[in-house]
Amino acid sequence: MVKIKLFVFLAIILVGYIVITSYDLNLKEKQDQKQFFSVFSKWFYKAIKNTISTIGFTLKQDWSPINKTGEKNDTKTAN
Repeated sequence: MVKIKLFVFLAIILVGYIVITSYDLNLKEKQDQKQFFSVFSKWFYKAIKNTISTIGFTLKQDWSPINKTGEKNDTKTAN
């Protein structure tokens, strides 16, 4: 769990850095702070929305070991 938290933290720092450098922002200026917050919050919202969508899609999948034809799903290949 610590590794996941560290990964998320580093990803947020990296995205913040990318936003600052891509938009050439000076965070000491009020207007640039507003623009940074706007761009970063839009990115964060989209990231959360995509994560929720991916998790929802994954949960809707049929993960049972029996497929629709009644045969057992076997991961071994036939030789």
